[in-house]
Amino acid sequence: MAESVDNLTCIPGITEQRALELNIWAKRESVISSTKEWFYKNGLTHSKIAKIINMFGDDANKIIRKEPYRLMQVDGIGWIKADELSMKIGGKPNDPLRIRTGILHIIETTMQDGGHTCVDRKSTRLNSSHTNYLV
Repeated sequence: MAESVDNLTCIPGITEQRALELNIWAKRESVISSTKEWFYKNGLTHSKIAKIINMFGDDANKIIRKEPYRLMQVDGIGWIKADELSMKIGGKPNDPLRIRTGILHIIETTMQDGGHTCVDRKSTRLNSSHTNYLV
């Protein structure tokens, strides 16, 4: 780091303080670039990645690798996308968190699509086009 600062301070107009700020910025951009690359490789779009980084910060990929269903907190990302990512990175089909979030997704989808405020088990299973994801 000291060498980078020294190199930058050789440029006319760059103070040592500014060189330190630029060095910190460059390191952060490197982390963000690595984070973006990981999400791109896992099928997310630029706009979704921007929202993810905005919500979870520089450690977004570490957070999501540990808890992929937290993606559902991001506007525009639902259970299906979170589940796809979870399965890609080694999630287990019988993971209790997967089942719990999947059931909540089915209930929410049924309520939104049909305007229902009460959803019984039988109609949820039969009416959801997403139940095959949980099988």
